[in-house]
Amino acid sequence: MQALAAYLYVLGLDDLAMAWEYLRRNPDYHHDWAKRDERALARWMLNAFEDPGLDARTAHPLWAIDPPLQLVPVPDDPEAPRLDLWKCGCDWHLTHDGRLLRATVLAATPTVRLALCPRLGDGECYAYRLPAGGGASAARRAALDTAALHEQPACPAAVRPARRAVLVSMHTLAVMDALACGASERDMGVLLFGCGRVAAEWSAESALRAQVRHLVKRGRQFVAGGYRKLLGTGDLRR
Repeated sequence: MQALAAYLYVLGLDDLAMAWEYLRRNPDYHHDWAKRDERALARWMLNAFEDPGLDARTAHPLWAIDPPLQLVPVPDDPEAPRLDLWKCGCDWHLTHDGRLLRATVLAATPTVRLALCPRLGDGECYAYRLPAGGGASAARRAALDTAALHEQPACPAAVRPARRAVLVSMHTLAVMDALACGASERDMGVLLFGCGRVAAEWSAESALRAQVRHLVKRGRQFVAGGYRKLLGTGDLRR
């Protein structure tokens, strides 16, 4: 059973990365991954299998959804930005899904995910294509983040307070891993709250035990398919 500090990286994950953390803990996905049966990909909302042994810091799952932000070519304009993926000096991950070139800025906070139109070439002028509807606000924020990266090559890390929902997700993942190791509810309580509080407050009807049970139930729901809620656009409750 890992210490809670091993999950601190979760505090910097966006919704798509968090969805992967839940999916990779699904035993049925492990089974399909081992067989590499592409007919099962739609079940998991993936375009390709990703190794469940990789956490979200190194995995790059190809979700069967389009990034909300796309870069498209526009006629030459002296005031329009020109495509230069390397200008910002950040760590980019590029993947072609057979239709679009997907780019992820790994060093950005929050993570910037976008797609490049196949007609857009290096050094050409581009504009942002934003979706209508629920994903528009998230795409606008991503567009502003991307523009800022091109203007600030150093790509400084932002320090932001963790949202309560993200802390709950971190605790949920820790509890699910402890459960997989055969830990008892009390063991999980020690992991989350420390030996002192558990020794003083733990009982069959205690608030600490109720919190552990809630996290286990929540984790099972997200692992079993609830992670799909995180694959939508915009800010989603975790």
